[in-house]
Amino acid sequence: MRCPVNVAITSGTPQASPIETTFADPLRVVVTNSIGELLSGVTVDFTAPPSGSSGTFAGASNVVTSLDGIATAPSFVANSVIGSYTVTASVVGVSTPAIFALMNTKRRQIITFNTLPTVSFGDA
Repeated sequence: MRCPVNVAITSGTPQASPIETTFADPLRVVVTNSIGELLSGVTVDFTAPPSGSSGTFAGASNVVTSLDGIATAPSFVANSVIGSYTVTASVVGVSTPAIFALMNTKRRQIITFNTLPTVSFGDA
């Protein structure tokens, strides 16, 4: 009964992040067997597209599930390409990966104007 049959998302989809910044919600899955038991010690491979709109993990993207069957990917940072894409979480022996829907967006621009000094002319 230790064979994994399901990888389900518990956090991280859908979400968007400005380019070159870290996504707010962690990419997290739970792995279970055929009778719904949580499986620890299972390796989950988180995979992002190799080019185009994508991002990078702040560490190894192969994560082992904890005692409660949860695998949390390292922080994920959007690259510099705007657009939508998917990141998958897969487990050997499980036919359907978990699919995270992510989007890299434009950065917000903040323009600050300095105030001009007040100048008085003549008799006030």
